[in-house]
Amino acid sequence: MYVRRVVGSGVRQETYAVVDDEGRVVEPVDDYLALCTDREHSPNTLRARAFDLKAWLDFLQLLGVDLLAASPEQVD
Repeated sequence: MYVRRVVGSGVRQETYAVVDDEGRVVEPVDDYLALCTDREHSPNTLRARAFDLKAWLDFLQLLGVDLLAASPEQVD
């Protein structure tokens, strides 16, 4: 899993995406980062959130827990 920088052509020139081991964008994370982009969060904030979410997804993967099945304790 890794974080990929995405360069856009609109008002917001830069955002980020979290990509899984198979090369697919993690959709729930992408939706959240798109919402942050629409709310005009800074590129540094988007980058930091993408890396934080990647670390959390790595943690869930180590536990063998699917993203959508995470318990409140695993979210904390």
